[in-house]
Amino acid sequence: MRTPRHEVSLAAVTFALCLGALTACGSSSSPAAGSADSGSVQDGDQPLTDTGSVATADSSAPDSATPDGGSSDTGATDSAAAEDAAPIVINAPDDTWTWVDVPGARCGNGSATGIGVNPHAGATHLLIYLQGGGACFDATSCWGASPTASNMTGYAAADFANDPTKALALFQRTAANPWSDADLVFVPYCTGDIHVGSLMTSLTVNNAPMATYFYGGHNVDADLASLALSYTGLTHIWLSGVSAGGFGSFLNQDFVARSFPMVPVDVIDDSGPAVDLPAPVTAIPWGVRLPPGCTGCTNLSEVYAYDRKTYPSSRYGLLTYQTDSVLPSFFGVTEAQFSTDIETFISSLASDPNAKAFVALSTGHVVLEESDMTAAPFILPWLTQMANGDTTWSNEQH
Repeated sequence: MRTPRHEVSLAAVTFALCLGALTACGSSSSPAAGSADSGSVQDGDQPLTDTGSVATADSSAPDSATPDGGSSDTGATDSAAAEDAAPIVINAPDDTWTWVDVPGARCGNGSATGIGVNPHAGATHLLIYLQGGGACFDATSCWGASPTASNMTGYAAADFANDPTKALALFQRTAANPWSDADLVFVPYCTGDIHVGSLMTSLTVNNAPMATYFYGGHNVDADLASLALSYTGLTHIWLSGVSAGGFGSFLNQDFVARSFPMVPVDVIDDSGPAVDLPAPVTAIPWGVRLPPGCTGCTNLSEVYAYDRKTYPSSRYGLLTYQTDSVLPSFFGVTEAQFSTDIETFISSLASDPNAKAFVALSTGHVVLEESDMTAAPFILPWLTQMANGDTTWSNEQH
């Protein structure tokens, strides 16, 4: 439940938000900032295993210090964000999207950004959506002629106003949508790091240094510090995301739960399965921050296993195509192998009554945005079973 009189408090904190180089889910790619140095990995040529072309952090630049990787169980996730939290009160009409500029919020190039909020009168549950839109990890993939991450050059009010993602089924206030009476939060994605980075680094672009903010994880932490001040009396939170945001959903569940103690946090993961990369995710030069309690965790499956062990009564719902058309090349495997990997992961859910999968029996990427007509009629009913705690909720294929 948000604060009274349509007031939403957002902190004055450093904040900005599909892996390897996932496609731009629901948004267009950012314009190129210039050609990268010739020594960089070429766009799309290699999976996320090559880290040699990424520069080290520039200690002379502003905000170069890597943010804290987490905090104590007091609710805050990033200590700097919690300390800097200073409410900014705005008017946010019910059932209408309102863009909020957040001082200190940054996209990949350091430009200002913000967050979208859509409150509902009397709401006691909250849906947080992590936008998808590619990923990058070196000068070419971030700033080259064909960048593999969206919005690195900025995401502000005008971008949000024209973003087609707001048409997502999860955001519609219709009887068929179980979140029609929820407060909605839209977290834009403009840092290229699947919402887990906490590093400002310098990359060489056109023979000159380019400050690059892999701040997705730090931004989530800062955002949560703000949301914890803005929403009280909540009874349930759903953390959702597609592609890069899908991976970000389960990778950030623990941080959401710490920010809202005693509030159940369920995860809706569209096209971000906990299938391990060829190399540890912590090896990607984003300054990756993982749950502080996930001791020794280095890859996706380990974080997922930690989530399920730590929050066994929470629900995890995966939506995926049987054959994903985007992820295999960035995992360095064939479509057939990745389909097998997805099947193996789904099979592992059998012993967990609170983790299920919805499989669209075709080829594509991002079920909620690009579902074929065969699967579309079944998606919201399946999610409704998940949201309502229905004990008959199960794996489905359509």
